[in-house]
Amino acid sequence: MAYGFAPYHIADASISFKSGNVVMKAIERATTVYSLSRNHIVGLNTMLHETDTLLPAYLGKLIVVDPSFPLPARALQVRYPHHRFGVVLIRDGGAMQVHSGISISITDNVVPLLDSAVILSTPSMCVRYAQEDAVLIDSTTRCRVLRVKDARRLYKQYGERFFR
Repeated sequence: MAYGFAPYHIADASISFKSGNVVMKAIERATTVYSLSRNHIVGLNTMLHETDTLLPAYLGKLIVVDPSFPLPARALQVRYPHHRFGVVLIRDGGAMQVHSGISISITDNVVPLLDSAVILSTPSMCVRYAQEDAVLIDSTTRCRVLRVKDARRLYKQYGERFFR
């Protein structure tokens, strides 16, 4: 309510044109602000095309999407309706959300799922964290597919922090 009664000042439109060439300002804005958005979209499209080459081989397996992976499981579920995707819900005590077809379910029994699952991840995540706990199965430039070596040991090691 107070916003409607606040004093205001109508800006002088000629001020923005006094300080330089309008065409150069437009080019600067297009190359700095919009190129970042464009690069992000191009990166996501590239990642999606790389998943097109990897994921058909894992039909029937649960594909756990690593939190570092830029494509969310929900988007992958729409693109690949016959695959199953899982996301570990760290904030919910480590339960796993499973996306399959048009349904989403949540399960607390994570270890059996990890035993038979593959993990979709990024190269940087694999180098930092997955070398001792997972085996690289397949890869492209931006995507890695891993298998957990020992889900029970992983659960015991990280269980207090991530899982119930």
